[in-house]
Amino acid sequence: MISHISTGLIRVDKTEIDSKFTEMLGMCGQYFQADRSYLFMIAKSSRSMSCKHKWGNTAASSAPDLTSDLVAETIFHLAADHDSHEPMRVNNVTTLGVRDPSGKIYQSLDQAGAKSLMVIPIMSKTSIIGFWWLDTVDEDKTWTDDHAKQLGVIANILADTLAKVDAEREIYQMALYD
Repeated sequence: MISHISTGLIRVDKTEIDSKFTEMLGMCGQYFQADRSYLFMIAKSSRSMSCKHKWGNTAASSAPDLTSDLVAETIFHLAADHDSHEPMRVNNVTTLGVRDPSGKIYQSLDQAGAKSLMVIPIMSKTSIIGFWWLDTVDEDKTWTDDHAKQLGVIANILADTLAKVDAEREIYQMALYD
């Protein structure tokens, strides 16, 4: 699967990046038996986060969409006692415990229908540029070290693809205005 994704994204350009990313989210969601998969990107100028791509299976169709605010708050709380450059996993959202003393995150995740989740940071060479969120809505899932490693490799491929497309956009803009 990783080689298929890598091959599919190696020649992607700005006109097809959205469809390829959505296709990749679906492929990974099915492979890892997640119900939803989202790409949240951090805006360079405002440091706010927004959902750029999403996929959901039929089980997820009845669950409410995640909001950028909920994802940002959840990531903030999960990263507080975690190296934020590593994937963050919650096999059962009811076990958030000390990471969510007020219960607010659990309540929000419960309202969004999330039972378990894996959050993978998307890194540029110098910083986190976004997060890839996968979750289940029907049942808890045990996210393993192998899942984290495989998703981390794919996140690196995503980051490289984004960097390539951004460079192409920059070159295009320079060609128009120089």
